[in-house]
Amino acid sequence: MNLANFENWFGEKVLPNLPPNSVIVMDNAPYHNRQTERTPMKFDTKVRMLEWLQCRNIPCDESMRKDELYAKVRANKPAEKSFAVNLLAESKGHQVVRSPPYNCDLNTIELAWVNIKRHVREHNISGDLTATNMLNLVDATFQSVTASDWKGYCKKVKETEEEYWARDGVVEIAVDEIIFNTATSEVRKTQTHKRKTVTVKAIDHMA
Repeated sequence: MNLANFENWFGEKVLPNLPPNSVIVMDNAPYHNRQTERTPMKFDTKVRMLEWLQCRNIPCDESMRKDELYAKVRANKPAEKSFAVNLLAESKGHQVVRSPPYNCDLNTIELAWVNIKRHVREHNISGDLTATNMLNLVDATFQSVTASDWKGYCKKVKETEEEYWARDGVVEIAVDEIIFNTATSEVRKTQTHKRKTVTVKAIDHMA
């Protein structure tokens, strides 16, 4: 799959077959994320930064250093990225939401794929890897996924998410306790040091 093929398939095959006002959950594969107006990054060329700023009528000139130009880019970049597939979906009355990056266990489709691949592996007894046989086997496997299966995948993801939230709360409490104990320890050290200083001064005075 590549960007051009995905966007053609998405626009011609997916969107026309969706119910009105659908919500499309999409992962962060590179071909899902073509930006309509990519904001220059720190390592882009000076020319690219100048062009981006000038297109937006933001004051700049060629005499400025690259770090100065990038500071202007950061100060004026959009709050959210604009993706081509999002705009395409929105033009048809749908909405695209993206799953969290680097958390495939929070992506329901990943659970479905695990079972689909296992089903294909277990049922390809003959070892026939021809395109025709594999397409027929994959199609039959897709058809075997039921609404009940999907409901179970969603339930599992929700349980995983709730477990992460619970762990996050435990981590926050633990970090707060570490910070508090560290601060308390520093205060005690300071107080002990002051008492020692006072004692030494008192002994010197008596001597």
